[in-house]
Amino acid sequence: MERKWQSVERVLIGTQECYLYEQEGPCCLLVQPSARHELSSREEEASLLAGRMAVPVAWLVVELKDWTEELMPWADAAVSRNETIGAGADRTYRFVVEQAVPWLRHRYGELPVVLGGYSLGALFALWAARRCDSFVGVAAASPSLWIAGWPEFAEQQTVRAECVYLSLGDAEEHCRNKAMARVGERVRDEYARLQRQPNLRACTLQWNRGGHFADNARRLADAFAWCVERLSERRSACRTVRQAQRAEVDCIMAVLDAARQTMRASGNCCQWVNGYPSEALIVDDIERGVGYVVEEQGSGVVAYFALVEGPEPSYAAIEGAWIDAERGYHVVHRVGALPGHSGMLATVLDYCFGRDTNIRIDTHRDNSIMRHLLSKNGFHYCGTVRLADGSERLAYQKVADATMPATQPKE
Repeated sequence: MERKWQSVERVLIGTQECYLYEQEGPCCLLVQPSARHELSSREEEASLLAGRMAVPVAWLVVELKDWTEELMPWADAAVSRNETIGAGADRTYRFVVEQAVPWLRHRYGELPVVLGGYSLGALFALWAARRCDSFVGVAAASPSLWIAGWPEFAEQQTVRAECVYLSLGDAEEHCRNKAMARVGERVRDEYARLQRQPNLRACTLQWNRGGHFADNARRLADAFAWCVERLSERRSACRTVRQAQRAEVDCIMAVLDAARQTMRASGNCCQWVNGYPSEALIVDDIERGVGYVVEEQGSGVVAYFALVEGPEPSYAAIEGAWIDAERGYHVVHRVGALPGHSGMLATVLDYCFGRDTNIRIDTHRDNSIMRHLLSKNGFHYCGTVRLADGSERLAYQKVADATMPATQPKE
């Protein structure tokens, strides 16, 4: 599924002008220092990024006036004879770390941040990631590692990210400029250096066709997409699903409260009202052995759900038809997760289908997020059911050994 940009806006963070591209429910934050001369390729990059993200993202483009002065970490006469170069990069670094990242996290929560750029922007990203641990990913497309002094600096400092993407055009090291022609050797050395770092969980070096100025929008989109995919995979691999414990009720209620807020923010104001799901209901789930939590390494309990063996009384009558009305089934109820933890419903459903091949679930008509995710995970829309209080719910079913297209109700 192509994830379109929900909004694009020009924002002012402090005194710095930026552009913010936002997808619905972002799970990762991308930060890219960019010069105004890159404006012509920015819309192409935006289009490519929108179609390649493994999870929804927010992308902040920091618009700089002078690429060299504001991204070069130190002076190099081969680039510029301006001896003040270096101080500008430090200002850019402090803006990103002390203002931009806090601004994004205030808006979206404590989400992982990927810092990336092209050419000098990629050089800046690799340099900045050695100075702090604010970035979990580095997307460095065609980094200008040929500058004087880079090997000495890089050997003394460790990149503090989890994953690093490097790329280079196959013609870049064959240019006439002797200083710039060092880039192939330097990038290979950087890749070897990063592979020796025990903290890095993923690192790659990709070769592209052409010189330094060929297809930069696609190269940078590839870099960001690779980092986001690695982080998404890493998070899913660190999850454990287990039965909930009585001592975790307060934590579970906090997760469900956060899920309720996500519903409200997406326009779903009619589901989970009047105190539902209550603490007493969660305690009952746990005592009956049907309450489950998803625990994520480093984050603790990040989701809750109930998996209840049918028959479900509310499903006895349906305006429509179940895929299979005869076989036994399990029902998933009360699914809630903390924001910023992508792929959570897939994690929950993987566990549920390990218990039963026939799963039913219902949701509110206004719950557009859940409806989309159910369709994405192969559920078939079967019709409408009525809860005990008479309220309507959309009913879905998936039978693991049945081949049917996922569907959604017509509005």
